[in-house]
Amino acid sequence: IANVSLDTMEYSRDHLRWLSALGKAIHTDLSTGNGLVAKDLADLIQYLADDHCNDLDDQFSKLNDQLEAIELRA
Repeated sequence: IANVSLDTMEYSRDHLRWLSALGKAIHTDLSTGNGLVAKDLADLIQYLADDHCNDLDDQFSKLNDQLEAIELRA
């Protein structure tokens, strides 16, 4: 269970780095006055954030069920 939790945390950390990089790219694109790709990048951020949130919800449910099964979660 602990290994799965650590894997999920590592995956989340990587995902946040990607989202941060995309946010910085949007900021740079808008700062230069061009804004040519900002909308597409913002759409991508939204997709990735929603997808990751769904993944985390699934992982949380599975972990919660496992902990309840061995009576470590009230």
